[in-house]
Amino acid sequence: MMEPITDQDILDVEKKLSLKFDDGSKEFIKCSVTKDIQACPGAGKTTSLVAKLDIISNQMPFLGNSGVLVLTHTNVAVDEIRSKLGYNASKLMGYPNHIGTFQSFVNKYLAIPMYINIFKKRPEKIDSEFFNEKLNAKMNSNFIGKFILDRSEDNNYTSVEKFLDALSIYDDKISLQQPGRNKTIISNRSKIFSSVKTYLEKDVVNQVISDGCISFSHCYELAEHYLGEYPEMADVISSRFKYVFVDEAQDTDRRQFDILGKIFDDSESIIQRVGDNDQSIFNFSSTDNLTWDVSQDYITINNTKRLSSKVSKVASYFSITNHNIISENDIDIAPVIIVFDDCDINKVIAKFGELIKENELHLLDKAVFKAVGNSAKKHDTHHRIPDYVEGYLKADADFVGGNDFKDKLNTSINNISPRHIKSHFWSLIVEYLTESGIKNDDKNFTSRTLINHLKVNNEELLGQLLTNCLDIFEVSNVGGELNPYLGTSLKALSEFIGFEYNEDLLLTVISNYKLDKDKQRKNIVSLEYEDEDETLDISISTVHMAKGETHTATLILETYNRGYDLYQLLPLLKGKKKKIFPAKKKVIYVGMTRPTHLLCIALHRKHINSRGTECTVSTQDLEQIKQNGYSVVDLSSV
Repeated sequence: MMEPITDQDILDVEKKLSLKFDDGSKEFIKCSVTKDIQACPGAGKTTSLVAKLDIISNQMPFLGNSGVLVLTHTNVAVDEIRSKLGYNASKLMGYPNHIGTFQSFVNKYLAIPMYINIFKKRPEKIDSEFFNEKLNAKMNSNFIGKFILDRSEDNNYTSVEKFLDALSIYDDKISLQQPGRNKTIISNRSKIFSSVKTYLEKDVVNQVISDGCISFSHCYELAEHYLGEYPEMADVISSRFKYVFVDEAQDTDRRQFDILGKIFDDSESIIQRVGDNDQSIFNFSSTDNLTWDVSQDYITINNTKRLSSKVSKVASYFSITNHNIISENDIDIAPVIIVFDDCDINKVIAKFGELIKENELHLLDKAVFKAVGNSAKKHDTHHRIPDYVEGYLKADADFVGGNDFKDKLNTSINNISPRHIKSHFWSLIVEYLTESGIKNDDKNFTSRTLINHLKVNNEELLGQLLTNCLDIFEVSNVGGELNPYLGTSLKALSEFIGFEYNEDLLLTVISNYKLDKDKQRKNIVSLEYEDEDETLDISISTVHMAKGETHTATLILETYNRGYDLYQLLPLLKGKKKKIFPAKKKVIYVGMTRPTHLLCIALHRKHINSRGTECTVSTQDLEQIKQNGYSVVDLSSV
């Protein structure tokens, strides 16, 4: 039986850490049973956890020489805990305790033992990025592997391994498993079909794994295998840890919770999960589902040390768990809505800079200014992060070359990816259509709109053009001509759309065509001011990348993803509690709860939605937003 933590214990640790704990934090520190803890942004939950660890370390060793298990999700969090523990860190970081990432726990106690059991050796490297590099390098070493990598990117797979897992191999085709109906990736009509089929049957992923390189995901597969084959290991592990703390519980996924459950559900260990379900933006982000099913009798820590009372008030409306955030910050700066029209979008960040200077935040030590949005990938017609930042997408120098497409590439065929050639194949087709005056209704075709047009109206022709694109790559590999395949594609397209194919025009298009290298992102905007010898640096990122950060001032950029997020959440800006768009609410909530001083929100006044309907933020809307505590700056009147 463990000794209860007393008020005197808390007073002692408060003196040691030079701070005061609120009632919710004290309740968590004293708790000696399995329980969940929901803590608002800036609540100091890590500090409360450290205080609790400091107190219980004085009671160690526990009965049976058991210890403490602390699971986090990043090494930064581990280092923070170690740093705050001070001299007690050496006691808690050693046997029988384990303070580390969830990944390090799974690796040490489950995955590595299972790998050794299967392959009779230890893995040489556990790292997802390194595994992907090894896998990509292995596949890039020959033409067929390059082709498969290209197809994975075409279908928006961030991991080629997941793409490979989703493929089904048949005698006449290789298809990708999808909801509704499978998609044919390559058929036996293509000259390279048999080579692709043979390559896939060799299982390149397992080759890399057996060579000693595994990803973090493989570790969870090995862990599940280990607990399934040796269930007695759950008792061995659980008996070692009297206390189990899970930090940032909202970022723990189902697979991790399942492993914890298999080990500790039937044990006598005390499990305490600490986090904030409002910030669960990495798991099930497209739905209102939560990976962390918080127990009904959870402890709440509502006091924030980071946010001001004015920011706390407006952010609370975006809480899906109805957090009523209580502020201990005495900053008195109202949050600001920056209303802009299309023509003023490039002025938004500059206005944010002006507001920073007006409030003299640039004079503070170690000030951090950041602009964040939900969607970073540029869209053809709607606003996303790049549209706010002049030069956010920066093109490098052009390639040069002759009149033939292959000459224009001006590089060794071994350095050309299938995706590279495919991108320029469609660009050349579109450029030819533009020069011919062929339009999509009243607009020029883009690669994307042309592919979509064919997908809807002539899927057979689309398949024919995709096959031509594959053949271009195959012929380029053996030094043949490229132009005939572009010509063949345009002739087929001319018969469908209704125009006359002109070979001379194609040669002119190719001759004038410029190939840009891959584009690079700028992630910092530097604002310079006349008559002042200073520059204001504002970092640019997605909200997801900024999670866990603390800023002096934060600007939330409205972005489009099946609708403009802030327009869809307009009632919440007015101070209404509504259960709408939970995934977007969580992302905006995370962004709103980063700043200590100034919160700004860029709101698009007027746009056309995906259904062609005009959506407008009215004068009445802005008045209601003001009544909820925001200041409003209208760029059209500046």
